[in-house]
Amino acid sequence: MAALRILITGASSFTGSWFARGLAAAGHDVTATFRRREYDGVRGDRVRRVCEVAAPLWEVALGDVDGEYDVLCAHGAEAADYRSPDFDADAAVAENTRNLGRVAARRVVVTSSVFENGVQTPYAESKRRTTEAFRAAGAAVFVIPNPFGPWEEPRFTTYLARTWLEGGVASVNTPDYVRDNIHVRALADAYVRFVESVEQHAAPSQYRETQGAFAERFARELEPRLGVSCRVELREQVDFSEPLELVNTDPVAGPEPWDELAEWYLR
Repeated sequence: MAALRILITGASSFTGSWFARGLAAAGHDVTATFRRREYDGVRGDRVRRVCEVAAPLWEVALGDVDGEYDVLCAHGAEAADYRSPDFDADAAVAENTRNLGRVAARRVVVTSSVFENGVQTPYAESKRRTTEAFRAAGAAVFVIPNPFGPWEEPRFTTYLARTWLEGGVASVNTPDYVRDNIHVRALADAYVRFVESVEQHAAPSQYRETQGAFAERFARELEPRLGVSCRVELREQVDFSEPLELVNTDPVAGPEPWDELAEWYLR
């Protein structure tokens, strides 16, 4: 297809950086917004990778941007102190949707999350309300499950790999939760296809199973690739503060991630 002029927000995030690079690799003309000019750590690495293939707009959010694009990819959201019970959902929604009509685009894609309608926190509420505001304005919705992969924040899968590389046994405290883990490259491929389509909703799904089963899958695949013992301890789950099952609905065929993951963790 012909190259599209695409504006994407939130490109410093884990998934956003993969989305921006995936869109550029597909031949599109990508402009990425960043709320700051300086980033450090793994986020700084992600930003540098995005700027290799996309034109940056520094120190701006969606509401600050003028111009005409073929596609507006609204991936960014106000997330400062998002884990805090004092997170201001009203202020976050106002910022996420500020000057929503300022950017002219034939297609608008907003990123949602499988957790929005299951987890009851102020941040989840802000994301839910933001999605509804975009949907009311005609936006297509792309629902993210539980991504993992290179350049991720140090969360569950990073904890597993680090523990094994340090010679330890990885404990899984919530083995009964059914989650939808997806390699970020498969997720980015699905995102590119969705942006290029005329569909209004997508909810890609890959490894839909309990967190205990996924940890054991992770161990089986990484042990021969990391060259260390990958032991898992499934503890009795006592925290059921989140819904037992949070999954997407649209299975995707993606690249097997294990070699790439092992190389990343070994680095």
